[in-house]
Amino acid sequence: MFISIVYGVLRLEVDLSIKSITLHQTHNTEQLNATNKLINIDGPKVDLNSGKEITHDELSVNKVALISRDEVFNNQFKLKGNDSQRYFKIRNYTLLIGFLLIVVSKLIGVLLITFK
Repeated sequence: MFISIVYGVLRLEVDLSIKSITLHQTHNTEQLNATNKLINIDGPKVDLNSGKEITHDELSVNKVALISRDEVFNNQFKLKGNDSQRYFKIRNYTLLIGFLLIVVSKLIGVLLITFK
């Protein structure tokens, strides 16, 4: 039973990591969409934070970086998803074994009492 609790906690931690990765992935996708829109706009583009003009080359470099970061997020998502499934299965099997052991111990107790 203790092992199932440990794996349940590990699964919760992995699920929180998956939610964090999903949040970062969504933010990255929004940035990529904004960058694509800026690339398609004709005329000068100005960074509102710094006030400097953004060149088409800078946007292209930013787009490549965002695409590569998206691939990293996808890989992390797959790895954490596999970990979550494995922890879920281990937790379920250990719970099943724990409950079966409880039932067996109760049966043994009843048999010992009846045959005394």
